[in-house]
Amino acid sequence: MQKQGAMMVVCTRINPGKEEAYHKWYDEHASIMFDYPGMERVSRNRCIRPIVDDGDISPEYITLYELKDKADLDNYFKSPQMDRAKQQFEEDWEGLGDVLWSGFYEPLNVLKRKPLAGNKRFLEIVGSGPKPGQDAAYLDYYVDHFTRMFEYDGISEISYVRMFMPMAQDGKSHDYVTVYDFESEEAMNAFYRSPVFTSAKQEWEQIGQPVMDLQWAACYESVICLER
Repeated sequence: MQKQGAMMVVCTRINPGKEEAYHKWYDEHASIMFDYPGMERVSRNRCIRPIVDDGDISPEYITLYELKDKADLDNYFKSPQMDRAKQQFEEDWEGLGDVLWSGFYEPLNVLKRKPLAGNKRFLEIVGSGPKPGQDAAYLDYYVDHFTRMFEYDGISEISYVRMFMPMAQDGKSHDYVTVYDFESEEAMNAFYRSPVFTSAKQEWEQIGQPVMDLQWAACYESVICLER
């Protein structure tokens, strides 16, 4: 039986004047978490361009912790790596920034064209969900949408995940997150001019908008990316 992975998504914001200390703390934190044997990849990603807002909604930083096996979560929470990470957070995090929200997600659909190249990621990350009473219509529309987006050959991987364990919350719903991994920054920038993307506009206006709560979407680049 194929193992089902899990992804912890953590969104943060830096306090003014704390940039250097924040990055130093988070680099160490990411390394601690990556030491867990079941951790496949850890990346902290900085917002470089909001897509559907002015930057006041899209999280400034999103860290993605990708576990090989969802069934291994109990061991993950009880691991010495998690104990060290909690201790580091309690001792050194205060004053560096804010945790906006976080949670554990399970994959609903993953499309892969090729392995991610190198230790640098360029991503579009989207937070979404159904409008009230539109669950089935939302899933029908959105799964078809990102499957069509995968026709763009500059996308290496698309991961569509659903929250199953909320952690820190800001009162907003972020039930579904989609991560589009591009093979390069050039491929990401060219995507928004491609026929694959521009042809979806009419379908979005007619079918997507009535059923989908598009909470935020933005382009990100990795500040640190650790991968086995």
